[in-house]
Amino acid sequence: MSEIADKINEYSREFDERCFHKHTLGEEKYGPGTWLGIDTIEHALDEVVDMGNYIRMTYIKLRLLQDGLVRIQTDRSTAAPIAGKEMLGKQGTLFQGGMPE
Repeated sequence: MSEIADKINEYSREFDERCFHKHTLGEEKYGPGTWLGIDTIEHALDEVVDMGNYIRMTYIKLRLLQDGLVRIQTDRSTAAPIAGKEMLGKQGTLFQGGMPE
């Protein structure tokens, strides 16, 4: 458990560092405090739309990865989850290592 906690802390610090780096770049490019004079809500709305597109693209990449993993599994016992359904039952269960639970 300590290993996963260490990773969580590492990635949390990495996130903080990346946020601070972006903030510093913005101050260098536009000047300190210039964000006070712009419509940050409009900028945030644009970012939400961008995130939505990134989420869609990531979803597609993950599904393609999942399809590939199912194809290479020798016993083909891994069932693909059904969109919108809970991960319960035979059709929605991903068996670790292809072994039914």
